[in-house]
Amino acid sequence: MIYFKNPFTICSSASFSDKPKVISFISCSPAILPIVASCIKLESVFIGHNSSLKEIGNEAFSYCYNYDKTTRTHTGLTYFSFGNNSKVESIGGSAFMGCRLLKEIYIPASCLNIGN
Repeated sequence: MIYFKNPFTICSSASFSDKPKVISFISCSPAILPIVASCIKLESVFIGHNSSLKEIGNEAFSYCYNYDKTTRTHTGLTYFSFGNNSKVESIGGSAFMGCRLLKEIYIPASCLNIGN
């Protein structure tokens, strides 16, 4: 599990060479959530209680999915949750595109804009 606390550390796909299964963003700065797209072993994301995160960027979690033909197993993002009193206002276009295992996301009342 990887935790990000305030001040938020910029992360990109390159930062995830160890391929985490769980990421928790706790007390994030209000910056756009960096892209972690194509992190195929990522299974769970939690945006912490009272997080000041305001925006999840375009394609932020896109294609966090993989099918292993050898073992015939599926891996990928299955859980995404916002903590109590989340302040997210915008979720970018295609933020979860290609996340075939992700079945449900609770969108907090603070979210006023959801991209395509």
